[in-house]
Amino acid sequence: MLFWVPVFLGWSPLHTLPGEDSSLVPFEILPSEDGESPLRRASAVGTEHLPKKMKKKLARRARLAAERGMEQDLGDDHETIDLSERHYIAFPLAVALIIYLISGKFQMVGLGLAAIIPIMFFGVRYVFSFSLDIEHPGVVVTRLRKDARESKTLRLREQLRRFSTEQTRGNLERHFLPVRSHRMALKRFPNAPAVIWGDRERIRVSFQAPPFPTTEYRKGDRGGLGVLVVNAIPGLDLSLEPVQQTGLFLARILEALENSGGPEELEENEVLYQTMANHESHWGERTHLAYPMWRLGNLYLEEWYLSGVSSAFTCAIDAYGDAASAVHPHAHPLLRAAIFNNKAAILLLSQKPSAKKKRKAIRAHLRMAEVMVQRKGEWRAGQHVKHAIRRNLKVLKRLSSKSGKGPQLQKQKGRSHE
Repeated sequence: MLFWVPVFLGWSPLHTLPGEDSSLVPFEILPSEDGESPLRRASAVGTEHLPKKMKKKLARRARLAAERGMEQDLGDDHETIDLSERHYIAFPLAVALIIYLISGKFQMVGLGLAAIIPIMFFGVRYVFSFSLDIEHPGVVVTRLRKDARESKTLRLREQLRRFSTEQTRGNLERHFLPVRSHRMALKRFPNAPAVIWGDRERIRVSFQAPPFPTTEYRKGDRGGLGVLVVNAIPGLDLSLEPVQQTGLFLARILEALENSGGPEELEENEVLYQTMANHESHWGERTHLAYPMWRLGNLYLEEWYLSGVSSAFTCAIDAYGDAASAVHPHAHPLLRAAIFNNKAAILLLSQKPSAKKKRKAIRAHLRMAEVMVQRKGEWRAGQHVKHAIRRNLKVLKRLSSKSGKGPQLQKQKGRSHE
């Protein structure tokens, strides 16, 4: 019984969760089979061929990870029980020990446990969530459905806190009730930038709609229509297991959400998305990896638009191609529609968009996006995605009517707001 006292106080030599592969590291950037892709080259382990600027970014990212202790192995070979079960076992044993030391009677121990166990279960499940205001501006982690004991919920929350930055960790809040849909998540927590919910098998992340879900890039023809790029989707989902890797992946997403959008934060997000896109683990499917690839493509698109650097254009095309290949056609149709729309958008913005062969490719991407956005899925299509596809089809039609006299690129950026 004395063994459980230090466990109750917060220390335990048992760290590996059941069912986890202890050989996995927090994140691993693996080289790609496609050595020709600039995006893949920028994400490979070897850095000898990387530009100096990218080497500095990766080095800074590694230092930050080392400071937060995230380069350590995720576990060892010890068998253990998860955090929630340690709480349920340790607390009554510690209480029993204290009662016995005070009274010296086993009868008092039995009475004390009979009184404390109902209070313990009530407190673990509810008391910390009563103080959570629906106006809470931070990220909310709700209890998973079909997880009455909260064993899976506590494991996920433990890994989220473990790998999150100090700022993100301070904004994480728990809620004792489960959420059954994306609409319910946003309605219950209207000010939360993200709500993490789901069940014992799959985790969902619902994003609050940003003020500007699309970005408009204008071309040089006066009075012409701007090309719309989709930069927001309602959410994404992934499997709960392996919980450590899932917690790490979600922590990276939340860290990217925390960044305000300044130059340094955008550079940090670039490395974050590269790390997430190349995150290898024992997930059953890879659809969620398309999200960072898509966001990375958006960053490269904007960099190319503002600077005109051709390598950024190539990286954006590669990123969108990798994202499209990662999404199963029926897994997340809305994300797939956003990917095809944005790839068509960057081709529309290229210097020679009116070439017949390129117009054919652009039209194929937009028609595919039209088909995808009409498919039923867990994440309902936002009107901004449909509007972006329709707008870009109009731009394509206007360019086609000019018979090769495509307008020049104008370095001016605007926002489109539904």
